[in-house]
Amino acid sequence: MSKGKVVGVNIKNESLFEITASQKSLKQLPLGSVLKIDNLSNVIEEVLGVLDDATIDEKISLALFDKKRIFLAKKRKRKQKVMEIMLKKVITPSVLI
Repeated sequence: MSKGKVVGVNIKNESLFEITASQKSLKQLPLGSVLKIDNLSNVIEEVLGVLDDATIDEKISLALFDKKRIFLAKKRKRKQKVMEIMLKKVITPSVLI
């Protein structure tokens, strides 16, 4: 691999590899970009975010185990329902006898 070339690093074993994309397009990505790359073709499948992103650890973990973002959507819906239930309890007036 030549100097100044953008390459990928496998998260599991830290090996370096060339990415099947133009160097020009790779250099336009922000520094610290995290990409999901097909292991057989070295083609970028998805840009997960950047290392400074607060949720990047979760995105990496889900990508490593091939989980979809549906999990995140379900988690958000469940959290929203819990908040609605808690809000109803706060707003519902209590009757004292």
